[in-house]
Amino acid sequence: MAEAALGRDALRAIARDGLVLPRAPYPGQKWKPTTPAETHLAAEGRRLDGHRRRLLAEIARMQLAANRDREAASARRRPVSPVFVEPLTDRDLEVLAAAAAGETESETADRLGLTPSGVKSRRTTARLRLGAPTFARALVIATAAGVITPAGGVP
Repeated sequence: MAEAALGRDALRAIARDGLVLPRAPYPGQKWKPTTPAETHLAAEGRRLDGHRRRLLAEIARMQLAANRDREAASARRRPVSPVFVEPLTDRDLEVLAAAAAGETESETADRLGLTPSGVKSRRTTARLRLGAPTFARALVIATAAGVITPAGGVP
């Protein structure tokens, strides 16, 4: 991929740095070439800047295609069945139910006596135990399986 060869910082610099014309002699005026050499250099600068923009667009297109390919390959490896990979603990159920009820991580942490990072870790564990690619999908799977209610309760 082009990003690996160039590096993220190099791509940002290329995207940020474009054609810069000299300052005009007076504020509010545009710079105009006065000699044939300046005219030629300005035209070449515009031509090269056009190439730079086209290359950046092509790199972006290639990155999107690579991301789509990576996502498709990852989706093929993921289990699609809503069968639980491992059983959920009581703490997993409490964290899932709190998220389904609309609580934030910090609100759940305060209520359950955990740290916000502990709640985040529990959410990740529950997601993995449900075999879900995202936490939102984990909530859908848990609700569909009947282990939590849509209102955030545990039946």
